[in-house]
Amino acid sequence: MSGAYRHYGWECSPYSSKTRSYLRFKGIEHQDIYPTIIDFKRVIVKRLGYLVMPMVITPDDETLQDSSVIIDYLEERFPEPSIHPPGPTQRLASLLIELNADEWLPIIAMHTRWNDPQNSRFADKEFGANALPWMPRFTHSYLGHHLAGLKMRSYRKVFGITPDTQPAIDLWLEELLDCLSEHFETYPFLLGSRPCIGDFALYGPLYAHVMRDPGSSHWVNRRPLVRAWIDRLREPSGEVGDFVDNDEVPSTLDPLFRRMFREQFPILEQTVERVSSWLKEHPNASKLPRGLGEGEFTLGGVSGQRQIMTFQQWMLQRPLDYYKGLPEPDREQTNHFLRKVGGLNAMQTHIPNRLTRRNFRIIPELTT
Repeated sequence: MSGAYRHYGWECSPYSSKTRSYLRFKGIEHQDIYPTIIDFKRVIVKRLGYLVMPMVITPDDETLQDSSVIIDYLEERFPEPSIHPPGPTQRLASLLIELNADEWLPIIAMHTRWNDPQNSRFADKEFGANALPWMPRFTHSYLGHHLAGLKMRSYRKVFGITPDTQPAIDLWLEELLDCLSEHFETYPFLLGSRPCIGDFALYGPLYAHVMRDPGSSHWVNRRPLVRAWIDRLREPSGEVGDFVDNDEVPSTLDPLFRRMFREQFPILEQTVERVSSWLKEHPNASKLPRGLGEGEFTLGGVSGQRQIMTFQQWMLQRPLDYYKGLPEPDREQTNHFLRKVGGLNAMQTHIPNRLTRRNFRIIPELTT
């Protein structure tokens, strides 16, 4: 497979599951590598400077990191079948779902894995088996716990997962899966009979965390239509359908978008403000801290505190740039959808200090 892409990522990683599903759907020749602790040092950290998954090495020895960057790169080189709907409203909706799944659903994913003892033990063992497969099986749980499990548990506070917010997270997951179950009564994927980038992004946490982890799998298994959608993305059939006609975003997804604009966008707006303030105080900065203090958020009427993450502004720029770059007739077409789901004002968000990526890190755009 000398001409193949090399994909480094574990099955338990939501972002690796996102890119793995995409590679399979597109039929792109690739080698799926579950990195060991040796690969961490000799391959991933050597190329990126830090440990993160997924990472892809191209046949030309180019290094790609971040699930959205990987998919964008490959989509340019393998444009058919496209995962981007041709209509502006569906294209925007797909990017918004990606933003929601990548940057907001980790709350669900981290809660179900690290607040459920059965799931935590399962993850510890899998971490150890993946990183140190040559070690005796009875050591995998202990090694995985100390190698990664302890650190991952600490992220619960980062995402605002506390005893006060946990019931609201459970209710959110229940409502999300019910919404999807109703939607899949009519459509095999989010925007028709072909997956969009939003499908792959949403699949990541719902498959890698919620369904695979034994203590939370019942959430999905009680909803066979959601389970069938996950199975279609995990093992694509090779059949390629079409997106819904007339650039329509099915109304069955309206609750997902309404909740996104109501609960996620206030944190995103705080992030933009915090980045701007920090850069005013550090006008010559060539890099940004990953976190900029805490901000208040709300889930189902329950308030909490979570970290403000600079990376999320970079992800927000993706749908905002697409929306603001539309010709006026196309933008007005998307505005009908945005008004319906309460997102029109949110999509006018101004970003005074843009962020970009260089050398696999988020930096202020002006430093490029």
